[in-house]
Amino acid sequence: MKKIFTLILMLLPLCVFAQSRESKQLYKQGIELYDAEKYEEALTYFQKSDSLDKAILKPTHNNYYRAELAMAKCYYKLADQADEEGRYNDAVKFQTNVVEIRKKVLGDAHPDYADALSDLAYYYDALGNYTEAIRLQTKEIAITKKNLGEEHPDYATSLSNLANYYDELGNYTEAIRLGTLALEIRKKVLGEEDTDYATSLSNLAIYYSDLGNYTEAIRLGTLALEIRKKVLGEEHPDYASSLSNLANYYYELGNYTEAIRLATRALEIRKKVLGEEHPDYAS
Repeated sequence: MKKIFTLILMLLPLCVFAQSRESKQLYKQGIELYDAEKYEEALTYFQKSDSLDKAILKPTHNNYYRAELAMAKCYYKLADQADEEGRYNDAVKFQTNVVEIRKKVLGDAHPDYADALSDLAYYYDALGNYTEAIRLQTKEIAITKKNLGEEHPDYATSLSNLANYYDELGNYTEAIRLGTLALEIRKKVLGEEDTDYATSLSNLAIYYSDLGNYTEAIRLGTLALEIRKKVLGEEHPDYASSLSNLANYYYELGNYTEAIRLATRALEIRKKVLGEEHPDYAS
């Protein structure tokens, strides 16, 4: 009986080694498929590798979560693909997996977890669930604020995203408040000739327009237009967007002549830069 027990002990390390080697091979195949952009197939291999790793490794081992984090990368790519194809429910489903894995492995104070929350908020927004988008983005903002502080460009971007969701929800006052904070941070940190600062001006103009304050929308939109003209030039799609937005504000104000002039100029730029078959030219 003693000899049999000894034999079993001798065989155990070989068994563990074999499982570890199989896990490594599965993981390698998963990486190859991932690099080939075959994310669903790669996911299957990472899942199998993860099951083996969890069975034989201790949680303190460097590779314990290796395959699980790779699974999160696959889910992220699948969510992105679903979003591009307009399959927002699938995007939400895949991105929720990313959020759960990153929270489990990295913790709920990690920047990558915050990024995952922000992406999930974006997909809920695309789905039209603005309340859930706001909830998730608010969580992300708290993490980003703690990690980076209130004078970081990424914090301003988070505020800007949240402002957009409030605007879509119809809470224009809160959208303006958050958009103004983002604008002030970008002005201080990036300067008044940065394209992100111009984007904040443009967003604020939209919020004021939605509120019915077309005069303020024109003022802010004109500032954004001038910055984009200087930084990007007059043949850039973003410059054309500024012209188009301004045209809308002038139209709402009743100045149809100026609205036509600006819209015509935007149309000419889009035709030249994007072509006549581009959706923005058609719009």
